[in-house]
Amino acid sequence: MHAAWMLTSPVKEAASARAKLICFPENCAFVGAKEGESLKIAEPLDGPIMKRYCSLARESCIWLSLGGFQEKGPDEQHLCNTHVVIDDNGNIKSTYKKIHLWFLFSLLFLDRIYNKENLEKITQQLEA
Repeated sequence: MHAAWMLTSPVKEAASARAKLICFPENCAFVGAKEGESLKIAEPLDGPIMKRYCSLARESCIWLSLGGFQEKGPDEQHLCNTHVVIDDNGNIKSTYKKIHLWFLFSLLFLDRIYNKENLEKITQQLEA
């Protein structure tokens, strides 16, 4: 279950202290306990969970930076880890679909970390 309601209290508290922006970390309202749970709760940016966040920002007159939102991906097998910024009027102002750069890093720099023979073995495993 997505716990968007858990963010209400800290947002209201920040707004009452006259904060203009509150930044939440990645997985601020949901962390799946089992593999595939994030995929099951993923929604599009115009879904009910994001609408709730937008309403919360508007009602509290505060900008929200949501470090990681489980956005429905291009098909049923994928989701996007999307950073979303919502303005104090409840409008989505910016989104960023995060990517993990380890794979790119490994392709560029593993040959400097491991010898060529090991790199070839790793490459073969990745391609399998």
